[in-house]
Amino acid sequence: MISFSNKIISYLLLFLLCAPNLAQTVELKLVCVSRADKPKSQDFNDLIISLSSNSNKIEIGSLKFEADEMMVTDSNIKWFASNIENLYSDSSGHASGILGRFSGNLALKFKKMESDNDNQIWLNCSQLKMKDRKF
Repeated sequence: MISFSNKIISYLLLFLLCAPNLAQTVELKLVCVSRADKPKSQDFNDLIISLSSNSNKIEIGSLKFEADEMMVTDSNIKWFASNIENLYSDSSGHASGILGRFSGNLALKFKKMESDNDNQIWLNCSQLKMKDRKF
């Protein structure tokens, strides 16, 4: 039979082993706008982005997918997703992104299957606060 103090020690050890993973868990809802210093090829003003490092789920506007890889560091959040169905009207594709956690800069890259060209979007993002809406 395990004594009470041994139980507490085992729970404490379990918590300490899991704590680093809990510290790197990220749930973000961002509002992003086009960067002024990059070429404007987008046809949107505000873009809402949701990231969840627990489930690797990403929502970019109405585009929803699950990342194959998501890496959360102290300064960046990076992800890569391959074979996203219907990313383009006639094809699937790949998507990747890197978000600076201090700058709020987000670089998105989309690539059509069987194509050498990719599309890039550069955005400035901040935490989404509904009270900040203009109307």
